[in-house]
Amino acid sequence: MRLSDQHRSLRFARFADSHSITVIIPARNEQHTIGTVVSRLIDRYATNSKCPAKIVVVDDHSTDDTALLAAESGATVLSRLGEDEPTGKAETIYEGIRQFPSDIYALFDADVPNFDPGWLELLCLVLEDDKHILAKGAYRRPVHNMSSNHERFLQGGRVTELVARPLLSLCFPELARFGQPLSGEVAFRSELAQNSPFSIGYGFDVALLIDSYLCYGIEAIEEVDLGERSHNHQDLSALSYQASQVALTILLKAGVEVEKLPGAGRLIRPGKEDKMVPFGLLR
Repeated sequence: MRLSDQHRSLRFARFADSHSITVIIPARNEQHTIGTVVSRLIDRYATNSKCPAKIVVVDDHSTDDTALLAAESGATVLSRLGEDEPTGKAETIYEGIRQFPSDIYALFDADVPNFDPGWLELLCLVLEDDKHILAKGAYRRPVHNMSSNHERFLQGGRVTELVARPLLSLCFPELARFGQPLSGEVAFRSELAQNSPFSIGYGFDVALLIDSYLCYGIEAIEEVDLGERSHNHQDLSALSYQASQVALTILLKAGVEVEKLPGAGRLIRPGKEDKMVPFGLLR
């Protein structure tokens, strides 16, 4: 470990001594990567068999071995299996926050093959400064160019660049400057969780960013360079649903009465049945 890494780890250990930290990993059918994410966190931060942060995987109605592998890797697993329990990223994260009170929360996606446990330190140490309420991860995304057989790096993903950034530029220009406004890698103080009215589903990440800005100002948000990050790519049909929730969330936060729009709550596609897109506030 390099000297700078050692110094950072010592700072994080001191921070963890004075703040309770809970890592929440929402997961749905991520058996191929969840064990790696959890075990890397446990291995990095285990001290005398005790990790300074509680690692919680909230399993959102998985039909594979996600919950089993997360538990075997050392995480505390909260399973949401009831038919009456709503599915969705925000709903899953909220359940973790509700059941595990903490000073600091860190969130990570479950589908990251090159997950780096050092991201926890990088994000949490931003919150050493009391003026910061939210640490927002940013990263480069490797994309393989089939025609040239070369790899190139992008910043934002398809939903970010085609939907989120144009709408943020229109409604919240200062937030459009963030490299990854939809990043799932964040750390924040518990007061933000208490004051932010969580938005449903995939609107969670951008809503957290917008609420931090509206409640505490742009200076309370710090973007953190996490380096390179890869993840499992979804097809366009799945992304269109995510994009719909993100768009509805940004418009709602901007004060648009989207419920009055003729197609609100529906994703209309040629040759397919309309897909319902829930939107609004979880609480």
